Amino acid sequence: MTPHNPFLAERNRDGQWVRLCYSEAADRADRISQALLDRGLSLQRPVMVLSGNSIEHALLSLGAMQVGIPVVPVSPAYSLLSSDHQRLKTLFELCSPGLVYVSDHDQFARALAALPLADTEVVAGDRSGTAPGATPFSDLLASRRQQP
Repeated sequence: MTPHNPFLAERNRDGQWVRLCYSEAADRADRISQALLDRGLSLQRPVMVLSGNSIEHALLSLGAMQVGIPVVPVSPAYSLLSSDHQRLKTLFELCSPGLVYVSDHDQFARALAALPLADTEVVAGDRSGTAPGATPFSDLLASRRQQP
């Protein structure tokens, strides 16, 4: 295993492969770690992920875990198939997330509208384009991890 070997891969909307090597993933996870710490996330204010598997989901999870911030992955069915979102609301109340990630803001808009998000930052995947009231995922990558 070398730093330039493939670590993660997925197809984009055009069907083309997007690949990330180990060193790129480590750098991005470090940046995300710092962004989460800068936002005051903690054991008491974890990250909630409403979307399915993706590179962004993996990087967000790695970034959170390496600084001890829990990640609560929620089955997309709780957001996309539910008519009342009661299970999602219950999970939200139980974990009190400081940040909720969705891969596609439009796709998860109904679920987000059902949640009391006043004190919670919504981060939308870069596939979303500009999503009103949401932080683009790329903003998490703008941080530089501070060395101890």
